[in-house]
Amino acid sequence: MNYPLQETRAKMRTLGLKPNIYNNSVVAAEAFRRDIEVTTIGSGVRLNMRHGDIEHFWRLGSNSLNTELAIKCSDLKEITSRLLRASGINAPENAVFESHDAKRAWAWAEPVVPVVVKPKNGLQGTGVFVDIDTWEDFSQAFETVASMKNEVLVERFHPGNDHRVLVINNKVVAATRRFPANVCGDGILNISELVEAKNKTRRFIHKKLTIDGSVHRHLQKEGRTLSTIPKAGEIVFLRGTANLHTGGDAMDATDSLTEEQITLAENASRAIPGLLIAGFDILLPDSPKGKASVLEVNQNPMISMHHYPWIGEPRDAASAVLNAMFPETNLA
Repeated sequence: MNYPLQETRAKMRTLGLKPNIYNNSVVAAEAFRRDIEVTTIGSGVRLNMRHGDIEHFWRLGSNSLNTELAIKCSDLKEITSRLLRASGINAPENAVFESHDAKRAWAWAEPVVPVVVKPKNGLQGTGVFVDIDTWEDFSQAFETVASMKNEVLVERFHPGNDHRVLVINNKVVAATRRFPANVCGDGILNISELVEAKNKTRRFIHKKLTIDGSVHRHLQKEGRTLSTIPKAGEIVFLRGTANLHTGGDAMDATDSLTEEQITLAENASRAIPGLLIAGFDILLPDSPKGKASVLEVNQNPMISMHHYPWIGEPRDAASAVLNAMFPETNLA
């Protein structure tokens, strides 16, 4: 992103745009650099862009390139899984249950444990419980999700390293490996103190780590508490899910993808009709013999994670977005 962040934010303010939303500011910066006209309406979170006779919008990741059908399919996780598996893509089998159907859901889940319990249409990793294999843990997770949503999605647990792969026009643009919220021990501070210390370094897209019931449960499962003092260099994960909105870390992994993994992501994008911009949550195996699987499709992707990784090289995802929207402005 060549247009400076502070100048971008100042210009966004003059246009009535909220300047502190990174997923918007990276696109606005690239639009300004290309002399694309930018306006907004309402609350200032939607970028209306125009160049010549071509118009497009970008709003926190949602955009005018994806069709209504693609958006609907992507938002329904159980439909997404079926479309992917029908196209030969490895994706977890799942089922949706109403909030009062915990026992029926367990009857589905028990033969295939471990499973994941999460909202049918949840966002940003909220209410996601992974690696569940007992009725006690399942019923507690189901009840928690049911209290948030009317419908609960249960799916087979697939192992692997969590990656977000950005695909635009059926081509991989960038990839990020996401790590669950974590701290690194120094042999002196306890976990609670390490969280406080790490939070002082958080900036840009990386949210501060928070302590809640999910963290307590995860630590207890690992035989730890907030008072535990990890060894020097020991990494302690605080959650089972790697979403950035719950304190996860992003590491650029674009160059580490194999040709087979790139093909998987690009084929997955073709499996959803009308999907031109999307972030795919893909679990990649530790060993060459393992099998990658596509967990979810995000039609309103968080592209700012590729611009501001916690570790690794920044990737210019916004440029790829605008190349797709306004190819005639491609300055490369």
